[in-house]
Amino acid sequence: MESTKVNFIMYSVVFAILAVLAIWVVKPFILSILAGIIVAYIFYPVYKWLMKRMKSRGWSAFIVSILIILIFTVPFLFLLQAFTKDAYVSYIVIKQKASAMMFTGQPCADNSTGCAMINWIHGMISGPQAKFYIEDATSKLAQWAVAKTNSIIVSIPEIILQLFVMVFVMYYTFKDGEKILGKVIAILPLKPKHYSAIVSKTKAMISSTLYGMILMAIMQGALAGFGFYIFGVKSPVLLGILTMLAALLPIVGTAIVWGPTVAVYFVDSLLSNNSLGVVMALGLLAYCIFPVSTLDNFIRPKLIGDKAKVHPVLVLLGILGGVAAFGIVGILLGPIIITLFVIFIDIYREERLNHEASG
Repeated sequence: MESTKVNFIMYSVVFAILAVLAIWVVKPFILSILAGIIVAYIFYPVYKWLMKRMKSRGWSAFIVSILIILIFTVPFLFLLQAFTKDAYVSYIVIKQKASAMMFTGQPCADNSTGCAMINWIHGMISGPQAKFYIEDATSKLAQWAVAKTNSIIVSIPEIILQLFVMVFVMYYTFKDGEKILGKVIAILPLKPKHYSAIVSKTKAMISSTLYGMILMAIMQGALAGFGFYIFGVKSPVLLGILTMLAALLPIVGTAIVWGPTVAVYFVDSLLSNNSLGVVMALGLLAYCIFPVSTLDNFIRPKLIGDKAKVHPVLVLLGILGGVAAFGIVGILLGPIIITLFVIFIDIYREERLNHEASG
C-alpha cells in the first residue's frame, strides 16, 4: 500500500515537471497553435462536406487548408495594392501642392469659417520657427518609418515560421481533430451533462462572436462608405471595403483606414485653399469617430451576448481582455475563456448543492 502511494506521488511529480516543460517548449507558438485550432473549427463544416465526397481525410484537409490560405491572402494582397497605389498618388499630389502653395502666403479670399481656418493655419505655419518644427517632425517621422520597416523586415522569418505552425496545426486539426478531442474528453473528470453544457456553450459563443464580428464589419464598412461618398472622398467603395476588413482587426479597427483618409482630405483641402473641403474633412472626422467607430463598442457586445445568452459586459471584457492578452486570437479566445469560467462556476454551484443535499 505504501509502495503504491509512493509510486503515485513520484508519477505525479514527474507528470507535473513534464507538463511544465511541455508548456515551456510550445510557449513561443501558443498563439499560432490556438489560431490554427480556431480557424480549423470555423471551416470544419467545409472539411466535412468535402470529405464525404473525396473519402480521404488527408486530401480533404490539404485542399481546405490551401483554400483558407487563398481566402486570407488573395483579397488582402489585392486591397493592399489598391490602397498603396491610392496612398502614393495622394502623397505625390499633396507634396506638389505643398511645394507650390504651403509658404506662399496667399490668403484665402472667401469669408467663410473654413476660409478663416485656412488663413489662421497658414499664418501659424508660415514663420521660420514653424518651418523648423515641421521639417524636424517630418525628419523624425521618416526615421520612425525606416526603423519600423527594418524591424518588420527582420521579423519576417519569425512571421513565416508562426504562419507555418498555424497552417500545420490547422491541417492536423482537420485530419485528426476528432481523435484528439476524444482522447481529451476521456481524461476530463466531467459528467456527461456537464461536458454537453460546456460544448454547447462554447459552440454558441464561437458562432455568436463570428456572427457579431462579420455583421459589425459589414455595418461599419457600409456606414463608412456612405460617409466617404456623402463627404466627397474619392473611391468611396474601395475605402468602404477596406474599412469593412479593418473592422475585423482589434484595437486599431476602422481608424486605420478613415484616419489617413481624413488626414489626406484635410491637408489637400488646406493646401488648395478649399474652405468647403476643410469643413467637409472635419465633418467626416466627426462622422467616422461617432457613428462608425463607437458603433462597434456598444452594439457588438450586445449582438454577441444576446445570441450566446451571455451578459454583454462579460462579452466586452472577454474581447478587450482577450485582445490585450493574446492579440488578434483573443477576439475569439477571450469570450470563450470568460464563458468557460461562468460555466464552471455554475457546475461548482450545482455540485455543491447536490453534495449538501445528499449530506
